[in-house]
Amino acid sequence: MVIIFFRKQVILHKQNKLIAEKNEQIISLKLEKEINEVQLLEKIVAENQAISLLEQQKLKNEVEIRNRKLSSKALYLSGRNNMIEELLIDLSKIAQVSKDISLIKHISSLQNHLNTDEEWNSFITHFEEVNFGFLSTLKSLHPTLTANDV
Repeated sequence: MVIIFFRKQVILHKQNKLIAEKNEQIISLKLEKEINEVQLLEKIVAENQAISLLEQQKLKNEVEIRNRKLSSKALYLSGRNNMIEELLIDLSKIAQVSKDISLIKHISSLQNHLNTDEEWNSFITHFEEVNFGFLSTLKSLHPTLTANDV
């Protein structure tokens, strides 16, 4: 009986030891799984941050491109308006032109067009979209600036 009892105790001890080892393996596998999930989440977060940085850079590039386009359009409009104003001044000085009523009407029409230039208004709108409040601040700081100066 004693031998059977000790055998059962040894068998029970071996079974408990085996169960403990299996539980350790299960806990180890669960820990590995959690570590892998954390690493996967970290990779996803890193990828999302990289995507965000790329999108920010893309938006910055887009703003820079728009600013370049606005600058070139402003220079073009300014140069064109200056040239037209010079031509109108030169034409107004010619005596034959001042006698011709139709030419005087065309000159005044061109001057009105310079004063209410739709392209300039479009430029102002686009410029304000990119640089919100800049022109209003500029005009409040320097009220004597003309449209060409702006």
